[in-house]
Amino acid sequence: MLVCLIQVSYMIGDDRHGASQGPQCYMQAGVEKLLVARGAAVAVERIERGEPFRDSATASLAVNKQLAPIVRQATAAGQFPLVLAGSCDVSMGILAGFDHERCGVVWIDAHGDFNTPESTISGFFAGMSLAVITGHCYQNLWAQIGDSAPISEEATLILGARDLDPAERERLERSAIQVVHWHEGKPQ
Repeated sequence: MLVCLIQVSYMIGDDRHGASQGPQCYMQAGVEKLLVARGAAVAVERIERGEPFRDSATASLAVNKQLAPIVRQATAAGQFPLVLAGSCDVSMGILAGFDHERCGVVWIDAHGDFNTPESTISGFFAGMSLAVITGHCYQNLWAQIGDSAPISEEATLILGARDLDPAERERLERSAIQVVHWHEGKPQ
C-alpha cells in the first residue's frame, strides 16, 4: 500500500491553538514507522498556511487551499491520503482534492459540527464543518478550495455524538443524517 501521510498542524488555520499540535504528536509517537512496519510505502507531506489571516474562515481557507492539491496529487499517484489534522474544517480540503460524487462520510466526533452561521451560539467556525460539506453554509468559501459538491445527508453518519447544542440537535433531527449518540463510552 502507498500512503501519503499529510500533516495539517492547525486548528481552523491557526497554529497557536493547542489542538494544532495533535498531528505532530502522532508523528513523534511513530505513526510513520508503524505504517512502514505494516508494509506501507510512506511519503510525508506537511501543509503550511503560507499567509497571515484575518479570522478563522480566512485562515481555514488558506490551509485548505494548500491541502486540496496535495490530496489530489496523492490520489493521482495511487497513494492513500492519510490526513493528520487539528480540526474538522480540513474536511473541506480533503474532499475538494478528489472526485467525491459517489462518497459518503463517517463523522467520528463528540460534536455534530452541524451548526450554520444562523444556528450557532458561539460562531465557532469548526463547529460548522459538517454543515459546510453537506451544503448548508459557506458554499462560496468551499468552492474557492476545489470540488465543493455537497455530500448527501443520506450518505452521512455521525458516530460518537454526545455534545450537541439545542439548535444543532434540532437541525440534525430534521436532517437525513444518521446519528449514533454516545453516553458513558457506549453507543446508544
